[in-house]
Amino acid sequence: MKAIFKYPVQIQPRFEIEELPQYASIVRVGIDPKGNPCLWAEVFTEWIEAKEKYGTSKGVQHVRKFSVVGTGMEVPPGVYVGSWNQDVFVWHLYEVTAVS
Repeated sequence: MKAIFKYPVQIQPRFEIEELPQYASIVRVGIDPKGNPCLWAEVFTEWIEAKEKYGTSKGVQHVRKFSVVGTGMEVPPGVYVGSWNQDVFVWHLYEVTAVS
């Protein structure tokens, strides 16, 4: 079964999300009701259950890495994920996992 889970996004040039499974599909980036930047991803619940029970799972093989840049800043090498408005800023999220 799949479920959508929320993960916090840090407004930094580089940050990691260890809990986000490798093959989870990111479906949205935005601000949650508390005003925090987050991403939402479709995750197979079996991955979460295996990680909780055994400390590992096939879907969690490495840490996923991201970069957040503001409008007008240099775009990092990676895959564009989405953008969101926060206060007077527009932020852009890129996944840079495969980039050394």
